[in-house]
Parts: sequence; structure tokens; C-alpha cells
Amino acid sequence: MGAQDNHLVAVNAATGKEAWNVMVEENSVCRCGITSAPLFVRGKVITGVAGGSRGYLRAFDSSTGKLVWNFDVIPSPDQPGGDSWPPGAYKTGGGTTWLTGTYDPDLNLIYWGSSDPSPEEPEKRPGLNLYSGSLLALDAESGKLRWYSQETPHDENAFDASMEPVLIDVEKARQKQKLAVHPTKGGFSYVYDRQTGTLLNTFPFTSVSWTKGLDADGKPLDLIDRDDKKDFLLCPGDDRGRGSNHSAYSPRTGWWYSTDMENCAKVTNGKPQVIINPVNPPNIAAFDPLTGKKE
Repeated sequence: MGAQDNHLVAVNAATGKEAWNVMVEENSVCRCGITSAPLFVRGKVITGVAGGSRGYLRAFDSSTGKLVWNFDVIPSPDQPGGDSWPPGAYKTGGGTTWLTGTYDPDLNLIYWGSSDPSPEEPEKRPGLNLYSGSLLALDAESGKLRWYSQETPHDENAFDASMEPVLIDVEKARQKQKLAVHPTKGGFSYVYDRQTGTLLNTFPFTSVSWTKGLDADGKPLDLIDRDDKKDFLLCPGDDRGRGSNHSAYSPRTGWWYSTDMENCAKVTNGKPQVIINPVNPPNIAAFDPLTGKKE
């Protein structure tokens, strides 16, 4: 189990006695902790991190607590993607991994979402800011990155992408497809071929006005200017489009189900006020992930 003081603890199920206790990273230094359950994969316990200055995923031997591998969500200058940050900014780049990911035993891949970049002021971190705001696919044995999709490059709105990847198997044209559905705080869901990372579909699951839409690569188009002095409704607002409430998929109906909180902001003279969407009330909705149609 993970603890708020950033310890990862193993307990003997038969006796209740502590088997091992590991400080994942010094809490007094990183100001970080563990806020969700670890993922158990083939003798390894994998945990993310919340808070702190730089996101990571770490795998520990389930028997001994020894570190097996580490993956830095925010790369250093000598790592691939390190050039997407200004000098030194990677040390406080955010991209935390505060919600549990998921695992495909056939592909031996771990899927995990990463949060928004730091600091909040985008002008202080020019560049794409990899691998924040992304869905990551890692080799479970080595922790190496197989593929990624950065859903909100250079995020200006704290649209966290840590939400749960939902693995679904569907049949299309008599062929089985292994897909991943990934919702984010920006209000969109992204559907991938989970073996290759190819983006197959995107669709909004809540009201969206912060962008005019997504391009063919799933990247936002024409972002709204939050400092515009005109009065407007911003959706999702500062409470974002999703929290830690999980979505679900039914192989019987073929539909993906999610809560729609309809969190928006009424912006007046550049100042946002959090409100519930006055047009669309909060709801639970079902979508066909292959088409994005709201059922």
C-alpha cells in the first residue's frame, strides 16, 4: 500500500505484520506522497506519485521492496524529450502520476496517465513540456517507454491527464481490436490502439469551450484566451471536467460510461467564477467509443 508520507509498505496478509517499508522519495524534500493504490504486475509493485516537483513511476520487487526500475515522466536534458523544457525546468516540471494506471498481460504493457506541467504559468516553461498531460505505455519488465500520446501539449489550463485508461476489446470487421479509452480533465476522451499507440478517435464527454476542437492528431485547436475581457462561459472551468471518479465499459452494450460533472466558469473581465453549466446539468452518460456518439 502507498502512504501519504510517500512510503510504500508491504504487509504479511496472514499475520498483519510489516514485511518491508520503502521510502519512495524523501517526503521532506519532495513534498510528495502516494494517493492511490499501487499496481501489482508479475512480482513487481508499481507506484506513482502525487504532489512534489517531478513525476515518475517506480517498480519495486514485491518480495524484497528493492527498486527494479524508475521512469521519469519529466525527462532530464540527456533523456529523450528533455529538449521540450527550458534549461533546468525539468527538476520542477510536474507531470505527476497520482492515479493508478492499468495493465495488459498479453502485451505486458502498463498504461498510466500524467498530470499537468509545472509551474502553472505557461510563459515560464516554453516548449511541449513532455511527458506531462500524456498517456504513457511502458514495458512492464523494464519500465522503458513503448509509446506515448501527449494530449495537451504545453498545457495552459491544468487539464490533468492522470485519469484511468480503460482497456477494451472490440470486434470490427470480424477483427478483434485491443483499445484504450482515456478521459482527461480537458473534457475529451481519446481512443487508441493500445498496442501501437495509434489514435483512432476522440470525442467530448462533457461541455467543452476552451478549444474549438481537436485536430487529426488529437491536439487542441484555437485555445480560448482566458484573459479576454469579454464575458463568456468557459467549460470545463477551474474545477475541470473530471476527477478521480472512474468510468466503466460494458462489453455487452459496447458502451463507455462516465460521469459528466459539467463544471464550468463564468468569466467576467478576465476573472473566472466556478459554476455548474446553466444549460446542461451534471449527468451520467454512455458513449460508443468507436464513434463518439452519445447513446
